[in-house]
Amino acid sequence: MNILIAAHVGGGLAEVFRGADKEKKSVAGEEDGAEDCERCELTRNLQALKVAHLQAIEDLRNGKCIIVADDEDRENEGDLVCAAELATPDVINFMALHGRGLICLTLTPERCEQLGLAQMAVENTEAMGTAFTISIDAERRFG
Repeated sequence: MNILIAAHVGGGLAEVFRGADKEKKSVAGEEDGAEDCERCELTRNLQALKVAHLQAIEDLRNGKCIIVADDEDRENEGDLVCAAELATPDVINFMALHGRGLICLTLTPERCEQLGLAQMAVENTEAMGTAFTISIDAERRFG
């Protein structure tokens, strides 16, 4: 399962999924043992994050969508992600209805060449360098 479909969710929803992986900073003058408590809290947060990652992988294997949030210093958004090989019309409709953004499919350059999918722009000026191809839903040969 190495091909994913993603749909943009938006910054607001993405915020809900942040926080567990952020380290708490110590404050001067805290009581003795505060550093140990912070280490314990960080360990608990990392364990919870590991469990969340394992659950996300299991959900993908079972054909469910997950939300992947990027950093607030990047695009500050989340993406609905599912395994392409398990995607159904209902999943795609869910992404279109609730994600309300572009629905994208990851493809290797070789697969794009096999399908005759040209780059959308000759010179990519997109801030994050995303290599979009022509839209396949607008191509008759793709349905």
